[in-house]
Amino acid sequence: MTTTVRPDETSETFGVFGYHPGLDGVRGMAMVIIFLFHAGSPIFPGAVLSLSLFFTLSGFLITRLLLDEGVRQSAIDLPRFWARRLRRLLPAALLGIVFVMVLSATVWNPDPNELRTDILASLGYGANWRFLLQGHSYAQLFQAPSPLLHYWSLAIEEQFYFLLPLLVWAIARRTNSPRGFRLTLRASLLIGIAISLVVTTVAAATGNTDFVYYSLPSRAGELLVGAVAATSLGAARLARRPAPKWVTLVGTLALIALIVLCATVTRTSPWLSWGGFVGFSVISSLLIVAVLPPGPLAKALSVWPLLMLGKISYGLYIYHWPVILWLTPERVGVGGAELILIQASVTLVLAIISYVLIEQPVRRGRVPRGAGARFAAPVGIVAMALAGLLVTSTLSSPARLDFAAAISVNKIPVTLPAFGETSVAFFGDSTALMTAAGFESWAATSPKISQGGGAAYYGCGIVRDGKARFAGRELTFEACRSIPEQWSQALTETKPQVAIIQVGPIEADDHLLPGDTQWRFLGDPVFDDYLTRRMIEAVDVVIDHGAIPVWLKSPLIEPGRSTLLPNDDPSGDPARMKRFNAILDSVAKRRPELRIVDLAAFVKRWPAGEFDVVLRPDGVHFDPVVVTASVAPWLEAEVLKAAARKR
Repeated sequence: MTTTVRPDETSETFGVFGYHPGLDGVRGMAMVIIFLFHAGSPIFPGAVLSLSLFFTLSGFLITRLLLDEGVRQSAIDLPRFWARRLRRLLPAALLGIVFVMVLSATVWNPDPNELRTDILASLGYGANWRFLLQGHSYAQLFQAPSPLLHYWSLAIEEQFYFLLPLLVWAIARRTNSPRGFRLTLRASLLIGIAISLVVTTVAAATGNTDFVYYSLPSRAGELLVGAVAATSLGAARLARRPAPKWVTLVGTLALIALIVLCATVTRTSPWLSWGGFVGFSVISSLLIVAVLPPGPLAKALSVWPLLMLGKISYGLYIYHWPVILWLTPERVGVGGAELILIQASVTLVLAIISYVLIEQPVRRGRVPRGAGARFAAPVGIVAMALAGLLVTSTLSSPARLDFAAAISVNKIPVTLPAFGETSVAFFGDSTALMTAAGFESWAATSPKISQGGGAAYYGCGIVRDGKARFAGRELTFEACRSIPEQWSQALTETKPQVAIIQVGPIEADDHLLPGDTQWRFLGDPVFDDYLTRRMIEAVDVVIDHGAIPVWLKSPLIEPGRSTLLPNDDPSGDPARMKRFNAILDSVAKRRPELRIVDLAAFVKRWPAGEFDVVLRPDGVHFDPVVVTASVAPWLEAEVLKAAARKR
């Protein structure tokens, strides 16, 4: 598939593009912003725009490479062009997958089925569609993240790299004049941008923000804006002479706007879903064109650190996300800026090794060589797929919640044997129900603790008034009105020494309190005051029956992992559960008898994080089997410690 491209007259030709250090500086800056965001720094909440800058730069460069090949060779050889792209991009991508498989087999405990699908989708450059169909919202980036989640952007670029050369090749075949070729190409690119904006608008109007973020049709606009900039003869001529003052001014303003937006916009800002990414790509393209000619702006962005980061930015992007998921505060023992520095150092070392020993030798054609070189890419992909299947086959599958069976009981029985030194009972909602089911098996063999009944009900926490928006529908609390009496009855019958309380999902949803006309939620002073009173009442019921109240801090939850909660259920907002735990701390100050066990902190230290699918398959409830094996020993020690603590 080779076709001739006739460049314009010599004075108007695009010319050979060459190397522009300012572009590497732009890459380096964008990568710093993305890394800080993914590492949890609050400096750049709008790092999604920095990724958009990468898209626009990729669109610009891939188009210039195609035009450059047309000028150099007077033809575009598609197989040769795609082969060069594979040499440039595939080695590091494969190494990144190897890195993830090693960590999965030694450090993490991922769901093997999920990991297997992620690996295969990443190898086929379809990760964006994989995560879109999976329903993993980017707004929930840090909740149960896939170590290959960042491959979605690589997939979009590779899909674009396949389609754009076909478009250029087809236009070159059907146009006879150089000017006609350029104008037809630009018109086609502009039509593509318009289509992308329409797709984005329709998706946003129907509430499908994940489609806006993950799909090629919606994100192609950003790459196409860069491609349009690359077809500009004016931009080509600017690159061959010192930058005029107006170019430096426009580029500087674009740079300032880019940084300000990355520092102020959030990934959930509504305007991004309504064409905001394409609008931002115009700013990105202005910066890209402005750093092409030698000048103050290009010099500022070509400082050595940014330049070097830009050269290895692809490897930095490949390795940074699994490194961040690996080197957590619990594993490293530090947090904040010190932890980010450690994560950055490890990522930098890995990227440099990859760049020097693998990426550059392959890119320059030093390896592989000979007749087998043409088969290296497909062989590498197939070998990696087989390795992924082998590694994931050795990982243990997570136990699945028998949730239906548990809620059919709807209450913890009160006839359990009690022979340990300290008797406990569980109280709360379905989270307490599932934790108690696993703790029961542990307590049955423990000489230190026994579990004797309690009262835990599906859908009934400590909120029992008004309505709640839960699981996509409005609920009343008719079945929960008598919760205090039911707790009191269970405490009277079993007389536990310790009452363990666990609630959370219902409390974190939207609520309409009796006599109120406004839906409220955690963080609203009216609802916070109501919830505080209900929590104090719950503690007082336990105290009045002579038991020690031990309340488990609730970990964050992730809706969308099962049919229990839809993906957009507001209970998944991290700020809500954090506020719930803060109110719990305030209640402990008002009721000194209350002990708090920080279950949320324990879950964060779990090898695969607080949303480990083995620990909490549905993103909300603990798997009773895992509770028995891994959570109960810790919980027993913490409960006994809390019960013995003097106030």
